[in-house]
Amino acid sequence: MSLEAYDLNDDEEDLTAKRPLYLKDLINGLLSDDDREKTEAALNEAETLLRRHPRDLSDKAHEVVRALLRLEDKYSTPQFVKLRSQALATTCALAPTQTLPYLSSQALEREQLLQSRIDILQAMTCAAQELSERGGSYRHAQVPKTLLHEQVESDLKTRTMQSLKTRRWGYRRDPLAAPKRNAFAPYALQFFSPLLFGYIEYVHKHSDRRGKSRSEVEQTFLAHLLHALASFVECAGHAPQTMAMAKCLMEFAWSERSSTNAEVRRQVLFSLSRVLLVVPAALLRQEVGEALSEVAPWLQQVQNHDPDAGCREAARLLTSFAPVPTSLSLV
Repeated sequence: MSLEAYDLNDDEEDLTAKRPLYLKDLINGLLSDDDREKTEAALNEAETLLRRHPRDLSDKAHEVVRALLRLEDKYSTPQFVKLRSQALATTCALAPTQTLPYLSSQALEREQLLQSRIDILQAMTCAAQELSERGGSYRHAQVPKTLLHEQVESDLKTRTMQSLKTRRWGYRRDPLAAPKRNAFAPYALQFFSPLLFGYIEYVHKHSDRRGKSRSEVEQTFLAHLLHALASFVECAGHAPQTMAMAKCLMEFAWSERSSTNAEVRRQVLFSLSRVLLVVPAALLRQEVGEALSEVAPWLQQVQNHDPDAGCREAARLLTSFAPVPTSLSLV
C-alpha cells in the first residue's frame, strides 16, 4: 500500500484578500485597520470600483470619503498617498453634493493632520478639474488623472509656475473645440464658498489676539487654500457665478499680498492670474472699478524687489501675458 504525497506547492491564493466588488465591501476593507491585505486590496481597487458608478454611490459616497480620510499608512503601502488622493478626487467628482460638505469641514478641521487637509484640497481641485473637462455626460476623464499625478508628485511652487507658463491670456484654449456644458458650473459655489467663508470664520475663531504671526503650518495651508480657490474660479469658466467668485477671491487674495511667507505670495499672484484668465478685462473694470488701480504697480514692485525668485518670475509672467489694467488699481 503506497501513500499519496501531499502537494506542498501552496500558492497561498486562499490567503489573498479578494478585491471588493461592491461599495459596502470597499468601505469595510478601508476600515479593516488590522487586516493589511484587505485594506490594501480595497485601496488599490477603490478608484476602479468607483468609476463603475455603482447604483448606491449617492447613498454611500459620504461613507467612502470618511473611510478614506480615516485611513492611515500604517503598513507603508506603496503609492498610498497617490491611491488615496485618486479615490478621494474620484468620489468627489462623481458625487459632489454628497461629499463636499464633509470634505470642506475636514479641510478646516484644526485637529486634522496638515497633510490630510492638503490632500483634501488637492482632491477637491482634481474633482473640479475633472468636472470642468467632462462636459454634460459622464465619461472616464484622462486629463484630470494627469493633473492629479502632477499634484501628488510636484510641489505647490512647481505646479503654480507650470500653470502660469502654459496659460496665455486673451486666447481661447482650443478654438476648434465644440462648445459643451461645463459640468462643474452647477457645483462651483459648493466647492468655493464653504472653503473661503469657512476659512475666514476659522481665522476669527482661532486668531491669536497677542499679535503673533501665523505658524508655518497655517501659512502652508493658506497657500494650498488659495491655490484651490483660484483653481475653482478657473474651472467655473464663464458660469454666471464666476464673476462673484472672482471678486471674492481677489479681495481675499489681495489681503494676503504682504505675507511674509513666499509660498502665500506666490498663490496671491496665481489667484490674480486665474481671475484675469476667466473674467474679460472690460467686465472686470465694470464690476470691480477702482479696486484694480494698484495691480500693475504692485506687479512691477514684486517683479523688481520681491526676495523670492518664484514671486518675481510669476509677476514677470503676469505682466507679460495678462491684460492687467493700468488705469485702475486694487485697494
